[in-house]
Amino acid sequence: MALVKCIGCGQMMSDKADFCPHCGMAMWAENTQQDTQRQLATLRPSKPDNTGDAIAGSLIFISALGLIAFVALLIGGWWAYNNILNHSIADVLYQTLIQQPLSGM
Repeated sequence: MALVKCIGCGQMMSDKADFCPHCGMAMWAENTQQDTQRQLATLRPSKPDNTGDAIAGSLIFISALGLIAFVALLIGGWWAYNNILNHSIADVLYQTLIQQPLSGM
């Protein structure tokens, strides 16, 4: 009976054993590197699924952009009402072209 190194955990074990007593890795001759990797992957914990967090973050971002756009439209509408609609179009164009402030503000 000889001692060999386990390909799964690296511990020493008997060459006659079918499984490593330390990690449970199968020691059959037909095991390939792919089989070993697959067996090791089943022993590792999987990563948690964070797609719900990503969706929630996206919804919050889109909602914030919508709120900013809504506030910008309110401010723009208020400005337009106070600066343009209270004057005739000709007055607004004349004052804008010569870059003088509108009277009465």
